[in-house]
Amino acid sequence: MPGVLDIWNDNFWGLSEMTDAINILPYVPRMCEEQGIFAKEGISTTSVSLEYLNGTVYLVSNKPRGAPGDLVENDRRVGRAVNCLHLPVSGAVYADDVQNLRAFGQTTIAQTVQQRVNDKLAAMKRNILATLEWLRVGAIKGVLLDADGSTEIFNIYTEFGIAEPEKDFDFSSDAKDVRVQCMELIRTIEGEIGGFPMTMVGVLCSDAWFDHLIQHTTVKEAYKNWTAAQQLTQSFAYKTFDFGGCRFINYRGSVSGNAYIPTNTARAFPMGTDGLFKEYYAPANYEETVNTIGLPFYAKSEMMKFGKGRELEVQSNPLMLCHRPQSCIKLTMTTA
Repeated sequence: MPGVLDIWNDNFWGLSEMTDAINILPYVPRMCEEQGIFAKEGISTTSVSLEYLNGTVYLVSNKPRGAPGDLVENDRRVGRAVNCLHLPVSGAVYADDVQNLRAFGQTTIAQTVQQRVNDKLAAMKRNILATLEWLRVGAIKGVLLDADGSTEIFNIYTEFGIAEPEKDFDFSSDAKDVRVQCMELIRTIEGEIGGFPMTMVGVLCSDAWFDHLIQHTTVKEAYKNWTAAQQLTQSFAYKTFDFGGCRFINYRGSVSGNAYIPTNTARAFPMGTDGLFKEYYAPANYEETVNTIGLPFYAKSEMMKFGKGRELEVQSNPLMLCHRPQSCIKLTMTTA
């Protein structure tokens, strides 16, 4: 059968080919990704130097690896060097995995092996995608947490000595017009973003917070009409609701039993703000990628002992950041 003897030495297993393959694999949709909140940017080092001045977090010159971390601090500005996260996932394809198999409609084992590798890469990538979304929500909340849902990786409020902004929405009385509370929220965020343009305010809502919102008298009729109109076009999946200049997103997702948005809370943030939210990607820790511009994903393989298969690794090295952290507001609620 053609290709059997040389399959493990095929060019497909190189860093470039493997990385190209995983970067074009379909991804699992996530709400922050779908809303286009974050802009992606590759960097050539494994950390970024951040400076906080007049309410804005600036990205300053990248430091080479091994350089001192902290920048000079004074009354006007605070600086920090922040490491990008390292998210590796391991897997393997064994020779026995494709023994006596071939892909449907195909005649070579090479095609069978490549399909098996693609399937494995897709499964590995899904784990990283879920983690990247967890980090995007964390950047909106101002705190990047590890996969256990409690260990802090980076807290932008404590790092720069600023207070986490908070606002309460009062759903306790019909007299408390939600539209007015939305306008107050919009004005607050507009005052925080400075020169950044904004199209509207987005709000990531826990189930309980979203349910109280749409059950309020001043919202109920508008929500009913909104859902009816969306159902006519067959495009509404009960995920978002625009009201009072805000886009309320009933966020669904959890990791290790911890909800992406904790119950009874919501997170408001400006939308359509070009460059306000960034996800930086550092290069992988491979010889071939040192000091190159980072990509969102890398994939590489290594021959097993005695040629029994290939070990696979997929990795991403991200850092999610909001450059105006006080424009992202924690929303609580009063219900009685």
